[in-house]
Amino acid sequence: MKKKHSMYISIDNELAGLVAVADVIKETSKEAIEKLKKMGIKTIMLTGDNEKTAKFIAKQVGIDDVISKVLPYQKSQKVKELQEKKMNLLQWLETELTIHQHWLRQTLELR
Repeated sequence: MKKKHSMYISIDNELAGLVAVADVIKETSKEAIEKLKKMGIKTIMLTGDNEKTAKFIAKQVGIDDVISKVLPYQKSQKVKELQEKKMNLLQWLETELTIHQHWLRQTLELR
């Protein structure tokens, strides 16, 4: 099943036709996403498409998350934002791990 976009064609403000186009998903896309998931990598699709279309396509290939309505000049900034969020998450995990290690040492010393 393909998500189709409808385009109306008019001549002199009169409807002259209707064209339906669909995003074509490469056969290897789903396989590539599956391999990334097996490696523990979360997949995010950045696209200029509207949210409904983007989520439909992402579901077809198994992409985890979608960021839609991103214009071409905004994509590099979105990637930077995602990288910063990952850094913040990794810093939080490192802090949590340190706290748990400290608690575990204290608990074992008390025994």
